[in-house]
Amino acid sequence: MIHLLQSSLCLIAIALATVGCKDRQTSSTPPPEPTPTEAKAELPPDATGAPPPSTRKAAMQKHFAQAIAAKDTLLFGDLDATLRSLEWLAKYGASDSSLEPWEPHLGRVRAIATSATATRDAQRLAMAVAQIARECGACHATLGIEPGVPLVTSAPKDLSFRDHMIGHKWALDRMWAGLTTPSDLLWKSGAEYLAASPEHLRKLSSYGDQADKAMDLASDIHRLAGEATTEEQPERQMVLLGKFLGACAGCHALPRIDG
Repeated sequence: MIHLLQSSLCLIAIALATVGCKDRQTSSTPPPEPTPTEAKAELPPDATGAPPPSTRKAAMQKHFAQAIAAKDTLLFGDLDATLRSLEWLAKYGASDSSLEPWEPHLGRVRAIATSATATRDAQRLAMAVAQIARECGACHATLGIEPGVPLVTSAPKDLSFRDHMIGHKWALDRMWAGLTTPSDLLWKSGAEYLAASPEHLRKLSSYGDQADKAMDLASDIHRLAGEATTEEQPERQMVLLGKFLGACAGCHALPRIDG
């Protein structure tokens, strides 16, 4: 009996030893590679939940491009194209949250664009575009960055009416850049060009019965330029830019008898 008991204990010991060896072998085997989904889940989340810098930069560039498109199309009186850019900003603008310092600014851009898409009034659209420019500038100032605003470096020097109109665009682009960068130097250079250049009112006869209206709008642009040369407050610059854009859009919307 004792011999049988000893034999049984030996068998149990051997079995336990065998299980232990198997456990050690299993634990030493490398675990299988995680699937992409599992690997992603194991990464520590960003503290703010913000997208990576490269994605962020691309998103900012898209928003800024749409803002510039809204400005340019409104300048030439193409309200349909202006509204398309504003609708894009209204749809894809970020939410007004505080996760990142730029998100509240984008949230306000979205709110401005959303409100503006309900109108086809050129003056109201012009002020909305100016408000977006101001918000862009405030965002860039908050982040301490200067966006790359495309600008023509030299102003037209010819005295023809065509070059005078090109000069208006040159000056307004610099004022836009001054508000969105923000840069007082760019703002002032555009305003001073408009304030100093002749009005060429004699050339506005091509507007026929609308010539007086065109002359009034051209006079408004040069009068506003005089105010803009000394204006340094962004909120007031925003109002002046809105009036500039509205005057340009109103003039370009007038029918010309020479096509």
